Amino acid sequence: MAEKPSQQFELNKTDVGQWQRNLIKFVVPLALVYLTSVIATLSVSTNIVEFSDFVPNNIAVGAIALYALNGLYDLLNKFVSK
Repeated sequence: MAEKPSQQFELNKTDVGQWQRNLIKFVVPLALVYLTSVIATLSVSTNIVEFSDFVPNNIAVGAIALYALNGLYDLLNKFVSK
């Protein structure tokens, strides 16, 4: 049986499932930004591998913030739209 469309200011299982799938799609670019920064740090020939090499730099932190904002925007968009 098909689920009825959600009303404004309601979230049904379909909306939540779409939001979760979108979060997975959104995390791919975030992971690429982080991995690129780690690889760039480790590829320096004079670098000695330390724990601090795996701490996200400012670009990765910005990408994390955008990921969180984008996920929140997507959820709110599903919540307020008809």
